[in-house]
Amino acid sequence: MNYRTLVIAGYGTIGTSIVRLGKKELGGFESVFIVDLDFTDKPTDVDWPVNFLNGDIEDPKFVAHLCRTIEKPALLLNVATGTDNVNIRKIISDDDIAYLDSCASSLPDKKECRFSKYMPYTYTPISSRHPHWLCWGINPGLVEIIVRKMIRDMGREGAFDVSIYENDQLFARWNKDAIAVGWSPKMLVEEVMLSPALTIQGGVSVEEEHPGGSKITAFWSGRPVPSRIVGHEDIWNIGQLEDVETARFIYGLHPSVMRVLEGDPGHALEIFRVPDESVPITGKERVAVQVKKIGTEQVRTEVWETDHAAVWKAYGINAVQYQTGKSLLLAIMLMQQTEYGKQPISACASALPIGYRQWGLIETFMNELGIRWTDAGTWNLHTE
Repeated sequence: MNYRTLVIAGYGTIGTSIVRLGKKELGGFESVFIVDLDFTDKPTDVDWPVNFLNGDIEDPKFVAHLCRTIEKPALLLNVATGTDNVNIRKIISDDDIAYLDSCASSLPDKKECRFSKYMPYTYTPISSRHPHWLCWGINPGLVEIIVRKMIRDMGREGAFDVSIYENDQLFARWNKDAIAVGWSPKMLVEEVMLSPALTIQGGVSVEEEHPGGSKITAFWSGRPVPSRIVGHEDIWNIGQLEDVETARFIYGLHPSVMRVLEGDPGHALEIFRVPDESVPITGKERVAVQVKKIGTEQVRTEVWETDHAAVWKAYGINAVQYQTGKSLLLAIMLMQQTEYGKQPISACASALPIGYRQWGLIETFMNELGIRWTDAGTWNLHTE
């Protein structure tokens, strides 16, 4: 094992899922700390040893104190939303601490929402003797690994078109004026309603001038799903692959959510809620990766489909939490149990060096975690 201590910063939708799902995978750490501003109304009845600490992961004094008191070497997993990840990395860079996060860094002023601005900032070079893995999760993160695997299997000669599709049909019937979403309402609103669409065209990133995603209809097994082309970290990252000529992220949610996304961002923030474990949920979360070799008939589509009701019954979380939590557990396992944890590199999943042996480890760990991508060629997934 590479690290003695794991620190999870942020105990919201994703932090909760990792604790609910990761008892076995996190058992290799001598101690696990969870940091959050406030644990009020958050589940702390964990059936394995976890230390809860009130604190602000963006407060340099708190982070410095944390670094001094935990047993090292340590791994810091930052799943708090809207944080200046670059500054956090700078604070820990001289210590015996590795770093992992799940989304792009905010800029210091917290006001910028264009991927063209905060993605370059996210990858600000920071010297450290331990790895810094950036923008991990399912998307970004695991989908990039799947894209690379599909390109490898299709033969790398040529140029590729990549589409990431997500269709989340999460639904909860509440006795309140609320509409269910699977993750942070604030980040969802920013991603779909405020951030301009970003795509890869001709091997370079192209960002729209108007705020909000571009409307499009996706077809899943012939069923039309109103969707948006949105800016997303994985598209920026995939665009760095020399094999990729074009790429886009196509996001469609339950019709009730999509209707709200047509209106005012302030209203959306008021009405969107992540259901807690007391609220029954239904629907499926589906993330698909489609890779086409340009100029040929070669097309491959793979999907990871998870039922909201099933994981709610088993773990008290939704399928978005489940898939993201499992994907982050994959990253944690790779950093804790393999040579990756000893390599002082800063990388997203698109830039991670993967050799023959590493591909085998990734596939083995995915199987252990129950991450099941299946062929979806018969779904005829496309847009209009």
